[in-house]
Amino acid sequence: MLNEAIDFINQHNNREGIIDTAHPRVHFIYGEKPGELITTLHEPALCVVISGAKRVDVAGHVYEYDRYSSLLVSVDLPLTGQIIQASAQCPYICLRLSLCREVIMDVITDAGLQQQNRGEKATGISLVDNDSGITDAFRRLTESLKNSVDAKLLGAMAEREIIYRILRKPEGEFLCRMVFSRQAEASVVRAIAWLKENYAHGFSMTKLAKHAGLSVSALHLHFKKATLLTPLQYQKQLRLHEARRLILFEQMDAASAAFQVGYDSQSQFSREYRRMYGLPPIKDRMAAVPG
Repeated sequence: MLNEAIDFINQHNNREGIIDTAHPRVHFIYGEKPGELITTLHEPALCVVISGAKRVDVAGHVYEYDRYSSLLVSVDLPLTGQIIQASAQCPYICLRLSLCREVIMDVITDAGLQQQNRGEKATGISLVDNDSGITDAFRRLTESLKNSVDAKLLGAMAEREIIYRILRKPEGEFLCRMVFSRQAEASVVRAIAWLKENYAHGFSMTKLAKHAGLSVSALHLHFKKATLLTPLQYQKQLRLHEARRLILFEQMDAASAAFQVGYDSQSQFSREYRRMYGLPPIKDRMAAVPG
């Protein structure tokens, strides 16, 4: 798989960062040196490292993965990530497969996994051992990226196999449960979708719980289990992520960014921003400007 990945990347001039492929849900991530800490709202995906290593942090919970394990993110999750092993001779190469709810549902239906229940171990983020079945399926997926026809037909087959193998693992329990509307995990997904849409506004747990279809106590329990955050902490991180994007990339001043994402207090925003990113907004923007 390493040779196929390097050949593909070489065709794209060894461009660092995210590299698109002929498969709409498959991307390579490439880097030749350890990276800076990057905060992002990570969408559901399975990230398989072909070379190098990476570390992510969610609410103080650290996950490190390399070619022996993959990162499974089952819900939209605010996290901090950093490439920790990479060089020109041994670059960081990651193959990211974005997870599609429709594909997951089709595989569950075709494989008869609707009744699968392995207890209450489901979480929204986990490390998955790269056994030979997953590795072989990802190798076939990588090989299919040479042209659009192969990616559409053979890539789709490899994608389904990967999803099937993940669903059969304990770490895939969340994916298996989240597609059924009466499961607590599906309720958490609904709550996350609502928070993403309304993060700039205040909310009550009662209103959020009603939208999710759970009691307040049940929502709090299952939400934190899935995301490692409470709904309020999740909202705060969404606000800070968006504010930082506005400040660094839209050249918005800190006061305007704070107001736009829902902060009433500039001082509170500055405190929480610094606690999250290590620098106050103005110094953070200055540090991000080359030279």
